[in-house]
Amino acid sequence: MQRSVLAIYTCGSRVISKFPLLSFTNITTIARRLRDRTQLSLLGKLKRIPKEGGLQRVGRVVMITLVATAILYAAIIVTINIRSANGTPASTADPSAKSHLIPRSKKKPPNIEELLGKSDLPKCGYGQIENLETASCEWATQTNLQGDTAQIADQVVKATLKRVVEAYEAGREKQAREMLERPLLQGHPTAQVLAASFFYDGDLLGKNHTKAIELIRLSASQNEPRGQYLLAKWLTEDCNETCPDVKEALTLFKAASKAGLHEATEEIGRIHFLGIGVPQNKVTALPYIKSAAEGGRKTSQRVLGGMFYHGVDVPQSYELALQWLTKAANQGDANAMAKVGTLHLLGLGAEKDTNKGILWTWLGARKGEAAAQHLIGTFLFDGVGGIKERIQGLMWLKVSASNGDTDARDLVEKLQGKVQAGETKLAEIEAENCQKNMKKCGTPPWKWEGFGGAKTGAEST
Repeated sequence: MQRSVLAIYTCGSRVISKFPLLSFTNITTIARRLRDRTQLSLLGKLKRIPKEGGLQRVGRVVMITLVATAILYAAIIVTINIRSANGTPASTADPSAKSHLIPRSKKKPPNIEELLGKSDLPKCGYGQIENLETASCEWATQTNLQGDTAQIADQVVKATLKRVVEAYEAGREKQAREMLERPLLQGHPTAQVLAASFFYDGDLLGKNHTKAIELIRLSASQNEPRGQYLLAKWLTEDCNETCPDVKEALTLFKAASKAGLHEATEEIGRIHFLGIGVPQNKVTALPYIKSAAEGGRKTSQRVLGGMFYHGVDVPQSYELALQWLTKAANQGDANAMAKVGTLHLLGLGAEKDTNKGILWTWLGARKGEAAAQHLIGTFLFDGVGGIKERIQGLMWLKVSASNGDTDARDLVEKLQGKVQAGETKLAEIEAENCQKNMKKCGTPPWKWEGFGGAKTGAEST
């Protein structure tokens, strides 16, 4: 029986191989017709067979024939299905094939990009997110947080940004960029300020003023005081008497000042004091200058001290002038140092103290203040207070002249006939070394011959 089935199956395969153009439907139709004709033929023979004797034998023949026909029909169907499952329909079978099994196609299936088609979304740059609605890239804005959650989130971001600056200063720029991008993608306004600064100055992220302005405006719109201050500074940095954006800048400065940013308060005072884009009005500027000075801003302290010294729009007071100028001098303001020295030398606002005056003047000269360099040079060359340092005096005069002090330059020319050639040469060498490093100009006052003063608290500056 097994051999019979195998033979029938082989026969079915040969039929299909011999007639490759036959469709599945045609083959099925042929099989059915074969079965029906076989049955009709057998019925015709039965009518001619005598009923007596051979009926039982004929019945067995009919049964076997019907079973064989059904098996042949099934074999043909199975063969067709096998070929279809292997990737090639029976109607297209290759008669020259060595095997009736045809391997599956090895064509690579399409990837997801081919199925979806080309995306309309642009590839976003550093720190930007995709807007699915507008199919564009944009900077993120921070989700509104409140209470302790917002405070904790700010602390985490500020700690991260501190590490960004440390990594950048240590030369680990890749790490700094990666750390900065995370809070930037979250839309944190403080991160936007730092990124805007990098874009504006061309550090770390490359110079891009457009992105810098976009980020700083977004930060300011999120009420970040530092962002408001920085945007206002950029709007007024090239302004003098005319300033098209001064109105917007003042609004931003005032918002930042209200939030407690003293440098913003100082800028409001500067705009009114100098008349930048607005009519000059020192009376209007005074409360802002005073507030910034009280907040520790050294420039405002020096300006306020100068106003008290000259009595400009305030009653003249050398005591208050010395008080505010000393505060600025202790923070390293070179001009304030020179003025404090002058007040002590003249005994204005305090008892006259030549040594303290000389020391403060020297500190201002070493910080690069040309007027202080002129003054200390004159004192040393003339031997004021019994100090004998002519060569250092001439050196300071030459340094002051090279820094643009015309009075010092005129004095150097007048002294040409009063100094020896050797003194002039030594002074020129010292002046050249001094210009390379101001902190190594000559020797400090407490090493001068004839100086009896002591160091001040500002000497370390």
